[in-house]
Amino acid sequence: MYRENAWKNYDELGNPDYIGLMHYRRHFIFNDKLNDVINIRDFDADTYLDFLNYSEEEMSDFVEGYDFIPHIGRVGNVYHHYIQNQRKEDIDLAIQIVLDLYPEYEEPMKQYFSGSDSNFCNMCIFKRELFFEYCEWIFSIMQEFENRVDMSQKRFFISERLTGIFVHKLMNMQELKYKKLPIAFLDEPTTVPIALYVDEEESTSAAINLMSMLENKDEYSTYKLNVFCKKEFKKLVENKIRQYIKDKAKCVIKVIGIDESSEILPLYLERYMPSDNKCVYISGKVLTLHDMAEFYRICSVDDYLAVGVPLDRYDPSES
Repeated sequence: MYRENAWKNYDELGNPDYIGLMHYRRHFIFNDKLNDVINIRDFDADTYLDFLNYSEEEMSDFVEGYDFIPHIGRVGNVYHHYIQNQRKEDIDLAIQIVLDLYPEYEEPMKQYFSGSDSNFCNMCIFKRELFFEYCEWIFSIMQEFENRVDMSQKRFFISERLTGIFVHKLMNMQELKYKKLPIAFLDEPTTVPIALYVDEEESTSAAINLMSMLENKDEYSTYKLNVFCKKEFKKLVENKIRQYIKDKAKCVIKVIGIDESSEILPLYLERYMPSDNKCVYISGKVLTLHDMAEFYRICSVDDYLAVGVPLDRYDPSES
């Protein structure tokens, strides 16, 4: 872990007064007049530092007088956002460990998880003393968490929420001074494997669904659509799709005739889509109102064979 290495080898870093933690493909934009996430799709190494407003010579002046500098994003509700996208039992265990080891964090933690402001991506610039306090705090919790959970072949987002709790507590300490920064996210094109089953009587609604997907698709995304139907209806489904779908830019549509029923098809998808370790499976009459890549990116399958987000709780603005 980069945080742990920095903490345990701080002198080798030159014992700096401040240390900044950034994240894979995410970087602070040094402009405290903004508070946003800006997606970067046309990365240019020659101009990127200028875009970030970063200057090694001016960093000392930028952080001077501040105890810490976080990025604060917004979701509907911090706790619900986690359990909708990852394992509820993991965050509940982490909460209990915090209460066991640091009972003084009970109220700040309640405030944080019931609110909408969140520090994601473990991104913050700390004064030396706060960084050491942060590391001692978070690594003691994570060590206990790992003692209780099988960590083999497991990826999780607990430390992000713990960092958020720590930062939230700091923000409520009047003796500390901080300012918030926006972040840049180096976006990458996403290929979204999608599977859906079409009954003969629903071929028109399925074609309209496909049309709605493509109309709301971001041009940066690519869809790999696998349309399943009974073998005897394959020609009918192909004709219906051809009738409704004109623009197939960055989209591959493949109609596959099968013997399996729609009820058991999800169990056989690996046979038909062997190169995809994750896909979006759609069943029934559906209209797509947002880019499916948003859903695909936030839907974690780290601990489950199949996952989904309840229809009444999905908000793409929280992705």
